[in-house]
Amino acid sequence: MYWDVVDDLQLTFGLRYTEEEKSSLQRTIFLSFQSDPNAPGGGYDEFESDSQELTGKFNLNYAPVDDVLLFATASRSYKSGGFNPITRANAEMLGVSSEYDPEFINSAEIGAKMRLVGNTLQANLTGFYYDFEDLQVGRIAGQTAINENTDAEVMGFEGEFLWAPSERWQATVNLSYLDTELGEFITIDTADPNQMGTTAGIISTGLSNVVLACSTPAAQCLGIPVNVEGNELPGAPQFTAYAALRYTWPLANGMHASASANYYYQDEFFTRIHNTADDLLDEWDIWNASLSLSGADEDWYAELWVRNIQDEDHWTGQRLLDPGLGLFRTFQLLEPRTYGLTFGISF
Repeated sequence: MYWDVVDDLQLTFGLRYTEEEKSSLQRTIFLSFQSDPNAPGGGYDEFESDSQELTGKFNLNYAPVDDVLLFATASRSYKSGGFNPITRANAEMLGVSSEYDPEFINSAEIGAKMRLVGNTLQANLTGFYYDFEDLQVGRIAGQTAINENTDAEVMGFEGEFLWAPSERWQATVNLSYLDTELGEFITIDTADPNQMGTTAGIISTGLSNVVLACSTPAAQCLGIPVNVEGNELPGAPQFTAYAALRYTWPLANGMHASASANYYYQDEFFTRIHNTADDLLDEWDIWNASLSLSGADEDWYAELWVRNIQDEDHWTGQRLLDPGLGLFRTFQLLEPRTYGLTFGISF
């Protein structure tokens, strides 16, 4: 619902009702976790859930003067829970839950959208705060992908600036800042199950590492629980920046040519909630450039481009595999220098 309170003030109200029903039959026929396929019902455990959620948002837009819009938004969002792909007996053996809860985000944003400097500069500024309730995070436990829940807070700032001092020049700058923090969450670090950084007191079953002495009732366990409260969220660099510059010039036959270059910088970030030194990926940056030609009616274009001009091989992502695969880490690398010619037609 949109309400124009006065000429310069608009309120927006939104509501969403969600009803979900889920069901699953699950069994685990795997070594010591084996379900009995000859048991009544084939050894399956039955899972069911039925949830109803009401979410929504409230938004305020205010234009105090021409070319300036101020806004504030408060919203609540929802992502459903589900079942971990194991039986209840397996979950008890692994010390985890066979189900995970829905995730909620309570968010607040304030900002401004402005046209400045004789209508040549577009500036968008946004500050935001996200409060996660039961954020869904995943890990490997006993050869099984497990989802669990924790709380988290995220706050940050984004700035977008587009400046066109003339018809030929255009400059773009985007900046962002993130501050993330996990709430109290007790979990196990499969890469360091004894929390000593060594292999002392750890044995391998061939499929999992277990700690011979830990603070659980079992004589052996998959790891000593550790609290990751206060750690940063994975994949959340504190600073990122993007800058681009384009120059366009008309040709005598009505066609247009343009040359552009852009730069991207990303701060270091962690790839797991445990925030160890091995989880930290270094900062990296990249330069790209292009030269393009378009038809008089802009119904076709040709572009000569080059990406990663410096031919850097930065790590952009990382994943830790489970103990049964040796706990080795796979890395995603920035693509090497690539260049090419692209031709397109619009019709």
